[in-house]
Amino acid sequence: FKRIYSVLDVNSYRFARIFWTGKPGKVFGLFKAFYRRTPGAGIAVAAFGGGINILNAQKDRFEYLLNDSVSSVKTIRLLYEDSEKNIWVSTDKGLFLFDSNFKIKHRFELNSKPNGIGINTVFSILQDSKGDFWFGLWSHGLKKMEKSELNKINSEEVVFQRIDEPQLNHHTIWAIYEDSNRKVWFGAD
Repeated sequence: FKRIYSVLDVNSYRFARIFWTGKPGKVFGLFKAFYRRTPGAGIAVAAFGGGINILNAQKDRFEYLLNDSVSSVKTIRLLYEDSEKNIWVSTDKGLFLFDSNFKIKHRFELNSKPNGIGINTVFSILQDSKGDFWFGLWSHGLKKMEKSELNKINSEEVVFQRIDEPQLNHHTIWAIYEDSNRKVWFGAD
């Protein structure tokens, strides 16, 4: 089974066709998001069913991220870069926070603890102008985390506050946006 993707070289404005088959060094799955790392270091590709893959420019191949027995993750829902250049990755096994070099800083497992991220996947993230984080969940509304919570070393101690708003509680929050007046908007079903 092959998929063909076109990649634009922004320097030459030419497209190149790439065939990805799921073999080692190749990306497989439906692309969800792209994230460009530091200049010259390549890109990260998040694929629904294919995990996160980092382009190793020297080897001219993709390397799979999150591939150990603890965190083998294939279903990627979202990539989000915050103001500190950290990368948030929403998966079917929880929420991961990486530094800009894709080294894990925190792993928040899906759970039903009152102050946890919750039992359902994160579908949207926003860091607001105060630096706090908002997380839109699949059919479970909204959670908020103050930026200072990221200073905690143990991920299990980080507090995610449930936003108890009847209009949002049992809905999927698909999008979160802050406008120029610092009002936060939520797109829900």
